Amino acid sequence: MIEFILKILADCRDKLWDFAKQYYQKLRLWNFKRKEKRQSLKSSTARNIAQSILAGHIVAAIPYHNFNSKHTFIAVRRRDSLDAYRDRIHVLESVGNTFRPIWTSEILFNKEGLFEVIDCDEDGIKEIAFIDESFGTGGGSRTLFVYSFKRNQLYQISESYHWADTAGPASPYIEILPDTDQEFMEVLEDYAVKKGMLEIKAIDLDKPEFASQRWHSENGTKRTGPVKLHYYEGKPICGASITAEIEVGDMIWTAYFKGPLYGYIISQNKHFIAYSPAWFYNWAKCLVYYQDKLWFGIHVDIGLLSFKFDQYQGYLEYYTHFNNNELPWIEKILFYDDVIVLNDQLKGSISKLKKQME
Repeated sequence: MIEFILKILADCRDKLWDFAKQYYQKLRLWNFKRKEKRQSLKSSTARNIAQSILAGHIVAAIPYHNFNSKHTFIAVRRRDSLDAYRDRIHVLESVGNTFRPIWTSEILFNKEGLFEVIDCDEDGIKEIAFIDESFGTGGGSRTLFVYSFKRNQLYQISESYHWADTAGPASPYIEILPDTDQEFMEVLEDYAVKKGMLEIKAIDLDKPEFASQRWHSENGTKRTGPVKLHYYEGKPICGASITAEIEVGDMIWTAYFKGPLYGYIISQNKHFIAYSPAWFYNWAKCLVYYQDKLWFGIHVDIGLLSFKFDQYQGYLEYYTHFNNNELPWIEKILFYDDVIVLNDQLKGSISKLKKQME
């Protein structure tokens, strides 16, 4: 009985001791954070120090302290000169009465963007956060970098966009490196969300703004064969500029820059997509209506397409050869009688157009 009581007392003592240590650690951390603002260098002094150690053009310098360290640290954003196009992030640590570089990032492609000192997990040991991004007309990427001094590790959360493939995903591809420290990465995910990253883009195929995604969902990337049509109320919704448009009877055909080819039924006030390019540079152009078909060329690609419409479905045909010669990029289409003239140079019977097999 006595041994049992002693064991209980020992367990209580151990738990009380653990609680006291945790409380003491939290008290020390609170006191560190309270004092830190008074201990930090001025930003102007930090910049002058960074200039002395690293030279070049100092874009920004942020002084800070880490818990359980007597040293002062400076996070620096630097480029080789004022007119240079590439930055790097550096971390300096005090040693004696001077400073030494202890970490340097790879070259950043973006001269602007996020750069700050944070304490993601609130343990008093800071992290350096910065965002690099590069975008073009067809896609791009945005990466959040977080360097952890405590772990001596650079973490990355990347979003890669590929808008050129209109038949592909609308949301970015997400990559997280490394993904071994799950607890810390959960903290970084929350931070990334606060910085506008990791947001879902839900697609409702019944809404007209997602008509292109629906067309590819139902028809794939075809240029020939039957096309399933879906009707939306009102006129087409597309933020791009118009590349070609013709009105034939009760129908308006409209092609958009880097976008689909729409048909709009005037009397019914509804629209549908006749053709959507899988690669958005292959938009429709030079529209001509002849013999119950809409004929058009495609940007930066060979060949000629036609679209035949009825109220239930459409039918695409893709022509790749004319008079046994491969068709070039089509910039102009003319018809008279049974004769077709392409680019004011190629002339012959429509029957000499060769279709691509399904």
